[in-house]
Amino acid sequence: MYLGSLASIYAALSANVIEWEQILQLWEGVVPQFVKANVIDLQEVDPNKGKLGVAVCLNPILEPFRIVLAIAVAKPLSRAWKSWRAKGPR
Repeated sequence: MYLGSLASIYAALSANVIEWEQILQLWEGVVPQFVKANVIDLQEVDPNKGKLGVAVCLNPILEPFRIVLAIAVAKPLSRAWKSWRAKGPR
């Protein structure tokens, strides 16, 4: 599940759902102390590697949503599985 969401986040970033320039603007707005201190100069980062970095950082942030989704879907999937197993192979 973790690798699937990492791949989907990276794919969305690669499909330019969010442009690299928007990521740079967000970075400068959210973490201005790093920009001012020149800790990380994102202008020199290859956009493909930067998108992977964004996906790796964003993936754990989405973990609480995945847990809620898994809890919400577990019982209906369990019922469907039991129903399918009770019918047996066709």
